[in-house]
Amino acid sequence: MATEDKTDTRPKFIPNTKRSFWNSRFWYSVSYYVRQLRHGTAPKLFTAATLYVVGYNILVRKWKGEGHPVNRYQWRIMERRGELSDELLRKKRVVNEYFHARLTGK
Repeated sequence: MATEDKTDTRPKFIPNTKRSFWNSRFWYSVSYYVRQLRHGTAPKLFTAATLYVVGYNILVRKWKGEGHPVNRYQWRIMERRGELSDELLRKKRVVNEYFHARLTGK
């Protein structure tokens, strides 16, 4: 009774033999951490935060136009350079007066 079973019946671990690099424990450890970096939670959070920041800046740039600062950082830079329009400077003065009145009660 001869069976022609073609399955690999060799043992996975053969004593007194050397492992190749791709079968070493070191490579298994490295590949485990690479999988964690690719499929873990941290990369997803980083990608989501990056997409939010980029999307927000693009949306504000399209909505407000090129001459309008997108955030407070750009506002201070443009104010220091003297690039803010009269309308934006007037808005700043009105907002500052409002907050001053709210804090002092005058």
